[in-house]
Amino acid sequence: MSQKVTKKNDSENLLILEDNKWSLVEVAPDVKDTLYELPAYMWIRITYPVFWLVGPPPAGMAAEVYSNYTDDTGSIGCSEPAWINGSTVVRTSRNGLEKRWLTSVPKSFKPIRYIPLALRAKALNEISKVPSCALTGATLMPNTQFASPLSKQIAEALGDKFGRGADTHGIRIMASGSMRGHAQLMSADHDFTYGFCKNPGCQAVHFKGSNIVALHGAAWEINHGITYMIEEEESDFSNHAKEAALMASLCNGKSISFLANGGPTVAINLSRMLLLCEKNRVFTFTGLHSKGGKSGASGGFSASKEKLQSAVDALNSLSPQFFGERIQKTRSGDEIVAALAEKPLRLLSWDETQGCIETHYTLKPDSPNNNVYPGIFQKNAIEGYAAKCSEQLHEELAKVA
Repeated sequence: MSQKVTKKNDSENLLILEDNKWSLVEVAPDVKDTLYELPAYMWIRITYPVFWLVGPPPAGMAAEVYSNYTDDTGSIGCSEPAWINGSTVVRTSRNGLEKRWLTSVPKSFKPIRYIPLALRAKALNEISKVPSCALTGATLMPNTQFASPLSKQIAEALGDKFGRGADTHGIRIMASGSMRGHAQLMSADHDFTYGFCKNPGCQAVHFKGSNIVALHGAAWEINHGITYMIEEEESDFSNHAKEAALMASLCNGKSISFLANGGPTVAINLSRMLLLCEKNRVFTFTGLHSKGGKSGASGGFSASKEKLQSAVDALNSLSPQFFGERIQKTRSGDEIVAALAEKPLRLLSWDETQGCIETHYTLKPDSPNNNVYPGIFQKNAIEGYAAKCSEQLHEELAKVA
């Protein structure tokens, strides 16, 4: 029988960054310090550190200008250049970081754009000026019972086909809430945008909150497209700031919404997307469903009038300056219900003979969509489904392109 051995803990532990490497130092009284060099997979998960770059930004190491949101003068005035590795961020604005500074950015850091809290309303306003495709959906294990095992391939095909029509419909940015978690998961945010970015001139923008990145680091990373990190209040760990940016992208008359499978969060976003998007421009791809055929994306979750109002109120609270005017006509539960009655959800489902069929659902309080829309389980059906869905999308977008 093995005996449990307890290590006496009488030392102080310090994390030190030196020569672009993190080390753990044990400092014990009257004993020589013990130094442990941390491998990359450990130090990229170290939380919280934010540094101020006092030197010049590195040449050739900045987020592409193409998809930066600019103000009326053409200036990139709502966000600043920044760089990230895991949960460590290097900013070009000091904002209380005088004691944490660097003179250069390590080459391992990736360029992003950073939206300071004071500029959130301005940033949302600039985001709303750009026609976009806003995306929300689930992040799931490949073997889950809540989705088709082909969800990844289906989402990539749909994103790719949609991007091929960019010259016609004019939408060249697909926006996500950057939900991934792990490279082996099926993530609507990753998979749709990955397919979309295969097309020349098409770009993905991934919104994420500063606090959630500080907590989870690389778990929120998507390697294609551009990250826009939104500064959050010190005590705000709701992870809702990214949703505010995502919804702001829909406040453009030419924008469009995509929903995949998902749970309560997707169901909340469904109501917001229907309210903010123009009529007939909110689509759910049920081909990603499981055999059960239901999800938050198809309206399968019941919502009371109070919950619908709460979803709108929560959005407004994140930026009253921006959302206040845009949702003032849908402040009360009754006003929200009346607005939703005029904007049906368009569900695009797989059909063996037609490739894709469209049905409609109107979101109402305490009236979940009980219809069943089974997903795709045959690989040879993916191409036909994606092509037919794209035809219908392009037809709708052509009306206002």
